[in-house]
Amino acid sequence: LDGKPLFGSSASPATLFRFDADLSNRTAKTLPAGFNHLNTLVRHPINGRIYAGFGAEEATTGGVFAIEPNSFDFVYQYPGASTHGGLYSGAILPKGDAGLFTTNGALLEINSTLTSIQSDLNLPIDDTPARGLIVSPEGDRAWYGKDGDNPIVGQVNLFPRDQINATKIQLDSAAAIDQVHFYTHADVGPRRTLGERFPRGFDAPISMAFDRESGVALFGTAYDPGRIVKVDTNELGVTATAILKAGTGDLESGFMEPDGEHACFATYFTSPGQVIRVRTSDLGTDGTIELEPGEEYVYASGVDPAGQFGYFAVSDSPGKVVKVQLDPLSRVDALTLGTGEDVPNCLLVDPAGEFAYVGCGTFPGQVSKIRLSDFQEVGTLPFDAGEDEIRCGAIDPTGTYAYFGLYTYPGTIVKVRLSDFSKEDVLNLDPTSEGAVFAMADDPNGDRLVAAVDSFPYIRIVVIDLATFTSEGATNLRQIETGEVRSLAIDASGEFAYVGVPTAPGRVVRVELAPKPLRLGIYGNSGEEKQ
Repeated sequence: LDGKPLFGSSASPATLFRFDADLSNRTAKTLPAGFNHLNTLVRHPINGRIYAGFGAEEATTGGVFAIEPNSFDFVYQYPGASTHGGLYSGAILPKGDAGLFTTNGALLEINSTLTSIQSDLNLPIDDTPARGLIVSPEGDRAWYGKDGDNPIVGQVNLFPRDQINATKIQLDSAAAIDQVHFYTHADVGPRRTLGERFPRGFDAPISMAFDRESGVALFGTAYDPGRIVKVDTNELGVTATAILKAGTGDLESGFMEPDGEHACFATYFTSPGQVIRVRTSDLGTDGTIELEPGEEYVYASGVDPAGQFGYFAVSDSPGKVVKVQLDPLSRVDALTLGTGEDVPNCLLVDPAGEFAYVGCGTFPGQVSKIRLSDFQEVGTLPFDAGEDEIRCGAIDPTGTYAYFGLYTYPGTIVKVRLSDFSKEDVLNLDPTSEGAVFAMADDPNGDRLVAAVDSFPYIRIVVIDLATFTSEGATNLRQIETGEVRSLAIDASGEFAYVGVPTAPGRVVRVELAPKPLRLGIYGNSGEEKQ
C-alpha cells in the first residue's frame, strides 16, 4: 500500500497490521468477534480497497470483507459467504466488478459490493483445499494450487464457468502449494485483453471519436436512428448512451474535437448528409446541419488541430470535401475533386493543419492533397496497378509520413512521404492470414501503426514497426468479434489499442500492443525443501 506492507493474523479474532516501508512503525486493528483467521488480502485495482478472506479450514463457514486501507474502516462485509469453510485465496477480476475466492470445496465469484455470490463452482474433491488463486489479465481463466500429499495446479475456464480443469498439473512429490503467481519474460506480439459489450439495441459501431487525454471514446452506430455509446477506456466500461432523432442513422464517420468537449458525427444514408455535434459530457446535441443537395454518403471526416473546422468527404464521382465551421455549426464551402478521384474513403488532416489528404477507393487507389488555407486541391498521387481501393489511413505525429490501407488480398499498406508527396514504400501483409485493411490508427509516440484487417472468420490486429516498416506481430480477436471494423484508436501511452466491433450488440475490445508474456510460478514447500 504505497510502499507500506499489510498483514493479517490467524488469531480469533484476527488483527490487521500495517507497517511503514522500513518497518519502523506499526498500526494495528483487531477485528470484531467472528472475523477469525485471515487467509488472503487482495487489493482492488480500481478503488484501492482491501478485500480479505477469512475462516479456518475446520470452520463450517467463511467470509469476506472490504476495508479502506488507510483507516481500516469496514466498507462491505459478507461474513457467511462460504458454507465450505474458510476463504483461502482471492483475486479481483480485471474489470473490478467481482472477485474470485477459493474455499475447501468451491470457487466463489462474489460481486465487488459483497452483496451476492454470482457463481459457486464446485471443485473436484481431489483438488481441495484450493489455494494460491490467480486470474489471467483477460479474465477468462483462473489457476489454483492444491496442497497435501497429491499436490496439483488446476485451471478453470471462466467462460463458461462450468468447464473445470481444462488443464491440471500433477506435481511429482508432496508439497504444500502456498502461492501461485505470474512472472514475465521476453517481449512478444500483441494480445487481446478485455472486451465490453454494448447495451442491447446499440448495434454495429461504425465510427469512433476518441479523446486520448481523458480516454473517453464515443462510438457512432449504424441504422436509423443513430445511436451513440460513451466508453471510458481506462476502465473499459460503457458510461452513457444516447439515441438521436429519427432520420440521423448510419453514423459512418466521426471525430473528437481537440479540446475533448465535443464530437462530430456525419450520416451516410441520409439525403442530403447531416453533421451532428455532440457534447462529450452528457451526449446532448449542440447543433445539427444538413449539407446541400447531392452532398450525401459521408464516409470519412477530419478536424483541423485548432478545432475550428471539420472536413467531410462525400463519397461521389468525383468525390467532394465539405468544409464545416464547428462552433457554431455551419457549412462554409465545398471542394469537388478532380475527374476520376472518386469514392473518398479516408480523410486525414496533418498535425500542422496545413493540408488534408483524401484517399480514394479507385482502381488503382489515389490520394488527393488539399491546401486548407485557401481550400484548393494542389496535387494528386496515383498508386501503382494492383494497389487498389484505399479504405483507411493514418499520419504519424510528426507529419512526415502518411499510411494508406488498401482493400486488397493480401492486405497492403502504402507509405507516402508528405514533404514531396511521393510514394516511399509498400508493405504487403501475410498472404495466408491478413487480408483487406479495414481501419488503421497511429501511435502518438510515432513508434507503431496498428491495422485491423480481414482474417476470415476473424478480425486480426496487426502491429507495424514504423522504424523498419515491418510487421512486429499480430493477434486475432475472438470469433464472435467479427465484421468490417471501422473504429480503431491508440491511447495516449501507446500501449493499448481500442477496437469497435460491429456486432449486435456492438463491442469495444482492448488490445495490448507490446505485452510481456505471462508464465505461471508455483511456490510451496515440503518440510524445509522449497518446490
